[in-house]
Amino acid sequence: MKRLQKHPAPAYNYIILTSIPQMRLAWSIGNVTIQDLGYGYNEDGGMRWRQDVDSLVAGHGYTGHEHLPGWGLINMNARLYDPALCRFLSPDPLIQDPLSTQNFNRYSYCLNNPLKYTDESGEYIGWDDLAAGVFGGLINWATNGYRFDNAGLAYFAIGVAEGLAYLYAPESVPTIYALSSSLNSIVSQGFNEKGTWTGNIDPMLVVWSGIKSYVAGYVGGKIESAVSQKIDDWMVSIFPKIGLAPRRAIERGLSQGLSGFVSTTSFSLLETSGDLSSALKSGVSSATSGLLWGSFSGGISGYLESKERHENPWTGSSKLKDNLPEGVTMPEGAYIPDELIPNKNRVGAWGLNNEKGDYEKDIIRIDSATPPGKKGPNYPHFHDLRRGHGGHHKPLDRWPWIYKHKK
Repeated sequence: MKRLQKHPAPAYNYIILTSIPQMRLAWSIGNVTIQDLGYGYNEDGGMRWRQDVDSLVAGHGYTGHEHLPGWGLINMNARLYDPALCRFLSPDPLIQDPLSTQNFNRYSYCLNNPLKYTDESGEYIGWDDLAAGVFGGLINWATNGYRFDNAGLAYFAIGVAEGLAYLYAPESVPTIYALSSSLNSIVSQGFNEKGTWTGNIDPMLVVWSGIKSYVAGYVGGKIESAVSQKIDDWMVSIFPKIGLAPRRAIERGLSQGLSGFVSTTSFSLLETSGDLSSALKSGVSSATSGLLWGSFSGGISGYLESKERHENPWTGSSKLKDNLPEGVTMPEGAYIPDELIPNKNRVGAWGLNNEKGDYEKDIIRIDSATPPGKKGPNYPHFHDLRRGHGGHHKPLDRWPWIYKHKK
């Protein structure tokens, strides 16, 4: 943690999160000196205390949790943590992952690896991973015949990997499609009808399956880029309070479904020497699979994008949108950092540690256009008060917090 103090007093110290979740930064208005009030880690992943712990700004430090310096403990919401022992005072009542040995150490923090993970709520870890894996497994299992044998288990495992891949690499849809399809081809060829592994695999069929799926995913991406904005505008016009998760799910589901039908039907016509009936059947099957997987991967992308934009993934509401003056529309991707809280006494104003609505603690304020005949800009604008109260007004296109979505 860094604390910046103004000389001479008085000064207002503010806290913001940096790009590293474990660190926080405080600054003041005016000339500053920097003093280290933070925490580091021991070699074993534990936290080392500093001598000046009582001077912590707002009483929060390690992973953003409340410190109890009088007892040498950290309040991690659900339980108390002893940084000297690197252990909680009480055990976790639940074993979240029986397949991970670290989960059986119910006194450790974040799989005994606080250098990599943080747990802000003190509750479950990895819910998004679990949901992505399970739903991905179910979709792949269902679209490959609902088999209750070793082949069905293999299809489920492939789907789990595919679901997690969409979560961590949402921009790599064609590659994920290709790898998943190739693995499905191996399972389809390698297991007989009774679910017994035979190993009879034609490598060319595996490669061809991957190529077809890559083309379908690539073409689907182009279709999505071309029509997504029109679909998005249509959905928002009908459902104004619809979030990015369902919007992206519908956009990508329709795009991948259409792409799957067109590309697979075309390939099948070549493979069957013009058998239209067989080609259409394959195209419909591919369209169904593309619709399901496209909706799934698009929903994940929308969910992740919503988190980056600080919006509710289902309703599209946000702390910024819910506190805007009348007639103000913010630029696409604009958001308010999580650590800022709205001033309950003034719409469009946010500050830090400002539960009482004190104007002097506001650091950003949005105003509507000044009415005709009155002094002030005739367009919606904002005041950046971080460098002094009553900062100069700026147009909204210079808003300091903009999330740039990368499709």
